[in-house]
Amino acid sequence: MFNSDLFCNYKKCHKLLTTFAWVTSCSHVFCEEHGNKAFEQDKKCPACGLDLCKDYDVVKTNLNPSEEFKSMVLAGLKPEIVLDMTTRSLSFWGYQMAQDKDYHMMMEKHWKERSVELESSYQILMVKMKNDREVDSKKFESLQTEFEILTKRNKELEEKLCEKQRLIQTIKSKYEALRRSSTVDESLNCLTRVADPESFLQFRTRNKPSCDETSKHKVLAVLKD
Repeated sequence: MFNSDLFCNYKKCHKLLTTFAWVTSCSHVFCEEHGNKAFEQDKKCPACGLDLCKDYDVVKTNLNPSEEFKSMVLAGLKPEIVLDMTTRSLSFWGYQMAQDKDYHMMMEKHWKERSVELESSYQILMVKMKNDREVDSKKFESLQTEFEILTKRNKELEEKLCEKQRLIQTIKSKYEALRRSSTVDESLNCLTRVADPESFLQFRTRNKPSCDETSKHKVLAVLKD
């Protein structure tokens, strides 16, 4: 028992034929779509390129003939003619089955080759991914080491900053103490000038010998006021 399905022999079609089909004398069969396009433009077989010039080299066949057609199409023909027609019809089907087998073998070969290509591509991709992962791992380790170094350096800088801040605070404290001490001394000097202006004037005169008597009286008058 063989497969009784027909498929379009157009190279890029291979559609299952169920209603009408274009059949050629070179034992090829085509769907309505590709048969109409091919045989309206040129009387050549799209599968083998054979010229189809005779009246019955190309016929459109109903794949589901009526019972009346099946009863009458061979009626009145001699048995040898019927047998000859049957033999040719079976020969057509044998050729189509061989074509279908070759097609499936070709497709099987194609997909095996495609499978090998995909497997090869997969292996190459896996190697590339492995190499990329190793490179990324090394980069991560390098960045992690650099991060640790920077963290340590940042900690050292923070400690130095704290030490500087403590030193600045100490200097500020000493400066405030000195400033307060200087203010006290200055206040004492002012009190001394007010309490004993003549002694203060004599002290100033000893340090400035160019001061005359008039200047002394002016200073005394100012201080007394």
